[in-house]
Amino acid sequence: GKKVVLINCDAMQVYQELPIATNKDFDIKMVNVITPEESIDYNVQKYQQDTLRIIEDVHSRGQIPILVGGTHYYAQAIVRGDFLINDNEDTVKNNNLEQKKIELKKLNLESDKCTNAVLHETLKSYDSETASKLHVNDRRRIIDAIRIIQNTGAKPSLLKDKQNRYLRFPKTLCFHIRRDKKEIEDRINKRVKDMMKRGLMREVVYFCKNHEPTLQNVIENRNISSLPSPQEIVSGERDKLLIQSEHVKRSLYKAGIMQCIGFKEMRPLAEYLCKLPEIQLRKYIDMIELHGSGHAMLPPSPASKKKLHFTEDSLPHEAQNIMKNCVERLQQVTRQYARRQIKTFNNTWCCDTSPFFTNTEGGDSAIIEINLSKPVDREKIYHHCLKWIEESTPLSTLFDPSLLILKPRHIKDKTWKKYTCETCNKTLNGKNEWGDHLSSKNHK
Repeated sequence: GKKVVLINCDAMQVYQELPIATNKDFDIKMVNVITPEESIDYNVQKYQQDTLRIIEDVHSRGQIPILVGGTHYYAQAIVRGDFLINDNEDTVKNNNLEQKKIELKKLNLESDKCTNAVLHETLKSYDSETASKLHVNDRRRIIDAIRIIQNTGAKPSLLKDKQNRYLRFPKTLCFHIRRDKKEIEDRINKRVKDMMKRGLMREVVYFCKNHEPTLQNVIENRNISSLPSPQEIVSGERDKLLIQSEHVKRSLYKAGIMQCIGFKEMRPLAEYLCKLPEIQLRKYIDMIELHGSGHAMLPPSPASKKKLHFTEDSLPHEAQNIMKNCVERLQQVTRQYARRQIKTFNNTWCCDTSPFFTNTEGGDSAIIEINLSKPVDREKIYHHCLKWIEESTPLSTLFDPSLLILKPRHIKDKTWKKYTCETCNKTLNGKNEWGDHLSSKNHK
């Protein structure tokens, strides 16, 4: 059979460092290739360019590329044709936005002065349709939309009709691996405890000592232009700007590798440990890992070479409380992320505009959903895939219909809009929020 090449599609695994937090497999392409310092500027467009080059090389060798990972936005950029538009495309000229693109290039999205309200108004001035569909506090999506204009000169609202309509590779098979809710939550709780034993705390402490200061300097330098001027200080704007500067600190943990789940949640404990003398720091990390870890980043203390019998009770009371809160927080955030992943899958891949259900002529493509909480004949599925690849046997004749997602599960509401309650001076997103507000006690 043909050789397969695995390509990472997890945004956090692209970056170097934090291998336990990001659960890396180093035998996969596009893993551990971007430094923490480079990660601040790495985005989906760069990932798309890098990965498509790898896929082109894989195809040229007669091999089969397989994307593995759960960052849906990255997967869409590869699987969905025309998901992102490049600078050299006609869209720039057709929409007469070249000048606005130049203007927006000068805008520092991480600046203190770029509050949520400012960003929303900026997007509104370039693309009112997209702005009308985004809440003023939906900072991430607003910035994503502005970056599309910065990179392409095209309005996101006009690109929408071109996206999600066809597969970049007509013969595409998508596997959705899922489990029952209770099993997912149990596995998440166990995984977090295993990560602690494997050395999660050690690598977070190492990162805080060796990379965070550099990254903080980069973020701060990008905001130097937003420091208060003498006129602003005189006019009483200084306090307001100092409050806004807190955004700089928060933005540090929304950039590149530092936004990965596991780092932010464990950082309070790392901050506590980093204040301790080196010998005590290593001793406590050994305790946290219970039986020590031969992690090369921070060598374990000499005591860890012997079999350790530390328990949580060996830690100071303050450290115990911080660790308990961090672990519970990490488990909670991971569970929430897992739920969002399922929702995003249905809304992205199983909706009526999914390329698996539109413009599929000329290819044999499908979504196959496998529930690993139930008995699964993996060997049989593997052989079916080989027949589909090597003999072009139709998927519909190979797989049990119960495994195939043959029609959309979610129909996107094309009449979605914002509602404004002038009585309460509130903006509501969509019919559901509007209806809930009208029937609530808060509605005056």
